Amino acid sequence: MFSKLTPILFLIILFSTSSCKKELNINNTLATDSEKSQSTASKRTGLNIILFVADDLGIEVPHFTGGDSYQTPNLDFLAARGKYFTQAYSHPDGYPSRLALLTGKYNFRNYTFWGNFPKDNKTIGNLLQDAGYATCYLGKWQNNGGDSAIKSMGFDKYRIYLPFISDNQRIQRYKDPLLYENGAYMDPSLTQGKYSEDLFYEYLSNFIDSNKIDPNPKPFFALYSFNLVAQPYVPSPDHPDYATWNSADDRTRQDTSYFASMVSYLDKIVGKVIDKVKNAGLKENTLILFCADNATQSDVISSFNGAPFRGTKTTTTKYGTLTPLLAYLPGTIAPGQTDSALIDYTDFLPTLANAGRTAPTAEYGYLDGTTFFDNMVGVPKKDRKWVFCKWDNDISDFGI
Repeated sequence: MFSKLTPILFLIILFSTSSCKKELNINNTLATDSEKSQSTASKRTGLNIILFVADDLGIEVPHFTGGDSYQTPNLDFLAARGKYFTQAYSHPDGYPSRLALLTGKYNFRNYTFWGNFPKDNKTIGNLLQDAGYATCYLGKWQNNGGDSAIKSMGFDKYRIYLPFISDNQRIQRYKDPLLYENGAYMDPSLTQGKYSEDLFYEYLSNFIDSNKIDPNPKPFFALYSFNLVAQPYVPSPDHPDYATWNSADDRTRQDTSYFASMVSYLDKIVGKVIDKVKNAGLKENTLILFCADNATQSDVISSFNGAPFRGTKTTTTKYGTLTPLLAYLPGTIAPGQTDSALIDYTDFLPTLANAGRTAPTAEYGYLDGTTFFDNMVGVPKKDRKWVFCKWDNDISDFGI
């Protein structure tokens, strides 16, 4: 483990067994590549997009990756009916990963301090909003700034946890959650006894319905940033201890035996969203992506491919940065596929630009990401030869 004040700079050089993909000059060629890929493989315009980002869920957790300790039938369904990217790399901790994902830039270009989003940067939300999308953010925010920041980063609607970095991250995360929407914290009478992930799903479900019945419906983008499965380790609503659980104990009660319940509930929410999209008649025009911000905490020991595996969060190793990535779009993404193309989290912005048939403008500045939309839809191109991460682990009091 590195000392708290030691800046870490590392380069992962890995060679993929799939075909090599040329780095795109995004400002000049992304729109052309997007048109070409989609006209060949999808024929769709303005795909709806749901991006799940799990919190502290390492590669050893899902069953489809080789995890033996937990049941994840809905994630397994996405893997069996979609594409699993086996070489997707985040950062060793959450906020740096989220910053790279949102902006398409490596941290050395825009990281200042933990949880501080640089105001001069544009995001995936801005990109798709400007392309005519209805946009929604759910779950863990961690980008500071509350309502004004959320709106300026391109999200029309939201229900979130942790709108300001001054909030205590271990209090009221799950049961009796402290959630924020419409510029204010929700009244406790609306959240008492309830579970944050249920309230996030409720909001997403209503967002999908309201957009569908709009006289002029738009394609939609929802970024669902799970609270799960990060600490505190506490029972989910499906655990028998939940009914009598006092959320005031969240600060002191750290029982990893609840971790399995938390994994199961995350998987359950994913399944509910899959069903929602299907029942709304949108499954063949909605791209669902699932990833995680970083590896599992080191106090969680699981079985992975038949052997004990300790969580590797905050380590600059392969398993400290390798995370599960799934893509699901029936009728466009061939089922049951794996892809070993190298991907890092700056790649989400250009990929979702392709899905939305749009491209970032010059005001986005230099972008580091490389689209993997072509990989999803089966259009041969050249892949990355490397992924990169600059990580400064001076995370003060906010590195959770």
